[in-house]
Amino acid sequence: MGYQLRAVPRDFRPHPVRDRNGLSVLRRAFIVSPREAANRGPGKRTYFASLRTGDVRATGLDVVPAPEVDNPAHCLMPQLNAETGKQDWALEAQEILAQRVVEVLGPYDGFDRPTAPRGTAA
Repeated sequence: MGYQLRAVPRDFRPHPVRDRNGLSVLRRAFIVSPREAANRGPGKRTYFASLRTGDVRATGLDVVPAPEVDNPAHCLMPQLNAETGKQDWALEAQEILAQRVVEVLGPYDGFDRPTAPRGTAA
C-alpha cells in the first residue's frame, strides 16, 4: 500500500529572499507538464500542492498574475511575503492553506535545461 502526500503549513511559508514581493505560485492552466514546471535546476526537488483559487481568496489572500518571460504560469500571493510570513495572521493563513490542498504531486527532480547561445531561439 502506498502513501498519500499531504501539505503542511511550512509549505506555504515565504522564502526570506525570493518571496519579497509575495509567495510564488503557478496557475495550473498554464502548466504544460509538472516535470517542466518543476525544473529549478539540478539537485532541486519540487512538489506541487493544488489549491482552488477561491479557497486561497477565502483566507483573505489575493492571487495575482505575475508572468515571467520563461514562466507564464507565475503568480504571486502578495500579502504572504518575506516580511509578513511569520506574523500570526500569516501563520494562520498558512495552516488554512495546508488544510485546503486538493492534491500534492511530486516529487520532481530538477535537471539541466539545454540553453541556446545568446541571440538564438531555444
